[in-house]
Amino acid sequence: MKSFYELFLLLVAHIRLLVKVGLSIGMVNLIVVALIFIFLTGFNCYTPMEQKEFNVSAKESS
Repeated sequence: MKSFYELFLLLVAHIRLLVKVGLSIGMVNLIVVALIFIFLTGFNCYTPMEQKEFNVSAKESS
């Protein structure tokens, strides 16, 4: 039981460290994630149109 408690404390210590480091890195990560999200949503909005055109051209060729 004690080992579990020690593991828990170790986990909490790691989380605190990650939060401290994360506050400095977090802003960079947020910007990167935001850019990726914008890129992916833009790409997903663009893909269905491309897919429709592809389906039309496939029907015409066959």
